[in-house]
Amino acid sequence: MPRLATSLLLKARNLNTLLPLLLRSCRDLGSAQNELRWFRDHAVAATAKDPTNSHTQATWQSRLRRMCEERSRGKPLQYILGSQPFGTLDILCRLGVLIPRPETESIAMHIMSYLPTHNGDTEASGPSKLRVLDLCTGTGCIALLTHDALSSRYKSLQILGIDNNRHAVLLARSNLQHNVRQGKLPERACNDVNFVQGDIFSRHAVPPSRSTNGQWDILIANPPYISPTAFNTTTERSVRNFEPRDALVPPSSPSRAGAQGTREGNAGGDIIYPRLLKIAREVGAKVVLFEVADMDQAMRVVGMAGMDKRWDGVEIWRDWPSVQNKGAKAEESVVVNGKITRVMGEGNGRAVFAWTLQGRNMIGRALDLEDWYIPQKLCPCTVHS
Repeated sequence: MPRLATSLLLKARNLNTLLPLLLRSCRDLGSAQNELRWFRDHAVAATAKDPTNSHTQATWQSRLRRMCEERSRGKPLQYILGSQPFGTLDILCRLGVLIPRPETESIAMHIMSYLPTHNGDTEASGPSKLRVLDLCTGTGCIALLTHDALSSRYKSLQILGIDNNRHAVLLARSNLQHNVRQGKLPERACNDVNFVQGDIFSRHAVPPSRSTNGQWDILIANPPYISPTAFNTTTERSVRNFEPRDALVPPSSPSRAGAQGTREGNAGGDIIYPRLLKIAREVGAKVVLFEVADMDQAMRVVGMAGMDKRWDGVEIWRDWPSVQNKGAKAEESVVVNGKITRVMGEGNGRAVFAWTLQGRNMIGRALDLEDWYIPQKLCPCTVHS
């Protein structure tokens, strides 16, 4: 990381003595000023809520300094402020649980846009039911955003979030109650959404459910997908020092990953995806959405999905899948194992989206069966070997 110019530090100090502290993490004056304003507002509000404070002015100022000092050591903003906006929701953030990313919000919202206001189980009176499984749920942000987006479309909506981290499950449950209390989620969410602790590598990764008969319509997962090498060399300092490694780096044990996973690329970053695909088959998922690290990993996951003939179609989504690439002259696609896969949006490779024949009907895809696997010579596209 390049050193900050002395002139910039002096300018910041002349504006406010706390700004040089924030510059260590923000790196530019505008961002530092924004964070100082957020910290000040938070410090004043938090102090006002504390009935034990007898010297409010001194207390909020000392609280503000502590926050700036924490930030200067690289502690993420979300852990200091205690929350992160996610769609229309307010997601509580705590140390030990991964912070929700804007890109995760983007792909989660995009899959909701694929679901029409009716589905295959629809009666004349309106939408019927939908069952959504959210693996590696973390803060519960995807599960809760799913309910926010779909509760008005489905009379019966069942969402289950699973994580092997007990602290994550407790936080996800707190986020459910927090957003219901704030009026950001309807009261029915307390019945529709559930969070449980579980290990997706265990024999019974998904607990049995009478109400779903063990079957789920949609499986969404934001799993650990970064290789140990990439974690140590490419992630930001604040991520390495403060966010949970287990939420970013998958287990390295071959017995847990499975033989196929250990052979895939990314030096161990891919080992969780064969297991996710197996779970999708076990629960009868009609649609899956897996977050990935980059385009190379996305293509490898597409290759894994291509070995299972139950998948009728697949797409790769970039960070912002709903954004049309204005610079592209033709629809973007890539070649995986000699077959064409469409790429949606702008940014880095971010997710793999796949559907079965039943899933195609559910999400309203007007695709022919041949649209996923098109001979390369018939498709004018951007090709990656």
